[in-house]
Amino acid sequence: MVSKKLMVILVFAIAFFGILSTAHADLGNIKYSVNVINDKARPGEKLEYNVTLRNDGTSPIKLSLNVLFTGITEVKPSVFTLDPGAEQLVHVALTVKSDQKPGRILIKLLVFDDAGNSLDPPIYLQGEILESPKLFESVKINKVEVEPKVLDPRNPFSIKFEVYNPIKTVVVPLEVTSDIEGFSYRIENQTVSEGTNTITISNLTLPPDAAPGNHTFTVRLLFFGGVVSEGSTVAGVVSYSNCVIDERTDVSLIGKTYTASVKNTGTEEANCVVSSQVTGIEKALVTSITEGYAYEDGQFVWKLNISPGSEVIVKYNISYVPILAIPFIVIAAVAAIWYLTRKVTIKKELVDYKRYPGFMDLKIQLKVRNLTNNELRNVKVSDMLPAFVKEVRDYGTIPGEVKKKGKSKMVVWEIESIKPREERVLSYKIRTSLEVLGNITFAPAKVEFKDINGNKVEEFSNTLSIEVE
Repeated sequence: MVSKKLMVILVFAIAFFGILSTAHADLGNIKYSVNVINDKARPGEKLEYNVTLRNDGTSPIKLSLNVLFTGITEVKPSVFTLDPGAEQLVHVALTVKSDQKPGRILIKLLVFDDAGNSLDPPIYLQGEILESPKLFESVKINKVEVEPKVLDPRNPFSIKFEVYNPIKTVVVPLEVTSDIEGFSYRIENQTVSEGTNTITISNLTLPPDAAPGNHTFTVRLLFFGGVVSEGSTVAGVVSYSNCVIDERTDVSLIGKTYTASVKNTGTEEANCVVSSQVTGIEKALVTSITEGYAYEDGQFVWKLNISPGSEVIVKYNISYVPILAIPFIVIAAVAAIWYLTRKVTIKKELVDYKRYPGFMDLKIQLKVRNLTNNELRNVKVSDMLPAFVKEVRDYGTIPGEVKKKGKSKMVVWEIESIKPREERVLSYKIRTSLEVLGNITFAPAKVEFKDINGNKVEEFSNTLSIEVE
């Protein structure tokens, strides 16, 4: 009796081989026949076959055909869908490469479905490569000409020549070379008909750094890797200059930077001109600039002599900081003028404070100084009181008076005169209606009077801020 383990293995084996047979089942329904049209050809000629494929299955199959043989030129694969019972005729035309050796050959025709499975066995096409006639011993290249006669590396040119072929049309490689480093051109399949052929190869280009002077250009016909025939001519190459300018301008709030890279990609010295537009104000703000420039019509201009293959960099930097600083300079100047032309100063300070349960006592002091050489008369000093002040007392040597201004109160002093360069000290004590903690700010005090010209003068003290802990 078969064990359970053996039964499981058999089931998996049957399933596995079933999958494999399903994968190839569709291609197994493909039948083919080959009709030979031409199975003998010389290098450059074609082998031709008609291959008929038929789908004997019950579902459509997508097929692709390709050729595997190194002695023929590249062939594009054929792709098509073959419906059940349908046939497809595929014409296979294969051009034999010019260097293929004579003899019998076997060409593999590969057939794939869209799952990547291949027809097994593949289709083989038999053929024979015939020996090419010795006609190349008679082929001659004549009258090689370059158009135009003088070449500029910046412009395309063409080569025209004659080939005399006395026997039969062939397809061979063709090569154009020169003693100019980096120049080479090749045609893999050049048709040379029987008789005299005039062949023109257009849109040839020289390397940009091709040296000026006379250079030899050679045309060669190749067969089996060797040179069958060749012809040459001499053409002149002119020198030239070519200025390549790469400019960059970076602008920010604080300034502007201009950089230009100038290359001469030609073969002779170049006279290159670089220019950059700048305003008159910007010109005055330049902090650095590459030497050798001129300022013409609102532009910085450099006239540069650059050797072949060389590069020169020019640049300049402009700083907008002086312009940005103008408002600050004006403010500073106004402040300096005000400071130097002041007639009086007033300084406010806290002399002392004491804390008691539920209230505080503070002593405020004002120092008024006459900065002029003239006597100040009818001077009025006023100091706004905070809302939490309950009582004002102890004015010191110069008594003051509490006056109302709207809902606010202030201490006012009327001083008859202050002598030149004299300083008067005013003070008063206040008692608060509550015990204030933290930061306390007192508004600036004000001094006002009329100068000798009758103009009203006002100055303010500093803001007094104290921290009560």
